[in-house]
Amino acid sequence: MVTALTNLHPDARRRTIYSLNYQLEQIIPVCTPMRIDRVSERQAVITDLNSNVRYEYVFDRHMRENVQQHLDLYFGAQCPQSFIQNLSPIDQQGIREGVVYPGMTKQGVVIAIGYPPSHETPTLEQDVWKYWRNRWSTFQVTFAGGVVTGVQ
Repeated sequence: MVTALTNLHPDARRRTIYSLNYQLEQIIPVCTPMRIDRVSERQAVITDLNSNVRYEYVFDRHMRENVQQHLDLYFGAQCPQSFIQNLSPIDQQGIREGVVYPGMTKQGVVIAIGYPPSHETPTLEQDVWKYWRNRWSTFQVTFAGGVVTGVQ
């Protein structure tokens, strides 16, 4: 058993989660207990142990990290709840809702909506992170001093 280290945004209808981290409507909350059932170089099969729903976690060919490194970003042994409790109220709100608000920290954004795809944002040191809403639409989160100043 592992736990979700960030909120996950699956395609509920297809029961799929994409390594590109599409920002779809459904949220599997951070700290949800999960089981990684099977891993290959193209996909993993994971089960949300709260709902007992299985998801295909599809690895995109543009991923810069290897499969295990990618999975380690999203799944771990311990829930980061004590870390979250020490974040600002705006970070905590964004994490609860799975969205980004101005004033959130980079750490809060990662937990709220996950990591930006590494081929679009190679380092989290950048002040602009690019995310995908879906296959056709992107948005950017802009930071100044490690704090969100805009979402467009």
